[in-house]
Amino acid sequence: YIPRHIEQQILEASKYYPVVMVCGQRQVGKSTMLNHLREPERRYVTLDDGNARRLAATDPALFFETYGYPLLIDEFQRVPSILLEMKKIVDQRALDGEDNSGMFWLTGSQKFQMMRDVSESLAGRVAVFELSSLSAAELEGRPAAAFHPSLDAVRERLKTACRKDVHQVYNDIFRGGMPRLRASDLERDRFYMDYINTYIERDIKDLAQVGKLNEFYDFLVYMAARTGQELKYGEIAGAIG
Repeated sequence: YIPRHIEQQILEASKYYPVVMVCGQRQVGKSTMLNHLREPERRYVTLDDGNARRLAATDPALFFETYGYPLLIDEFQRVPSILLEMKKIVDQRALDGEDNSGMFWLTGSQKFQMMRDVSESLAGRVAVFELSSLSAAELEGRPAAAFHPSLDAVRERLKTACRKDVHQVYNDIFRGGMPRLRASDLERDRFYMDYINTYIERDIKDLAQVGKLNEFYDFLVYMAARTGQELKYGEIAGAIG
């Protein structure tokens, strides 16, 4: 397990908010991190599981009676209707004068859909975090800090940074920071091809009803090749069609 820099913030938020939500793209380590952090009494359920998903969709009250709390719900955006029942539970607990902090931890990978549902149902009751793939500091086990270009800050950073030549830097960028790639000898090209195919077939199709999947793939390639350049919508539209 590679410790994540966001861990302490999540644990701190769980002391004050009834619901803590961690969003981020697929396979960046959301579930792994929260399972590593959760207390022994916090149960885990994923809504990728067909039985749990059906129960949550048809009878959310029974779903929460079955699994109880504190509870970690993975991929909760698959049944957004459970958020209303969750709101009822945390509000009732507060009305009863009981502590409702940290009752529910949520993960999900479709951020736009999730944020719409959460803002409608759990406004003021949820702390939202976004997890990215592994940073260089996390991989090297050094402290995280915002980059500052002053010479003094760079010298201080060098005390804990790993020295690398240009080839090592390039290889790090080329392989990327996805935990599964970093924890195994999995072939990099195979991993990313499967990842993109899954993303296009599942998330994009579900979220945006994109009909032209081949053109969307061309769009991804085009955007990746122009990382760091000025964003010109007309130029992109003309090139992609």
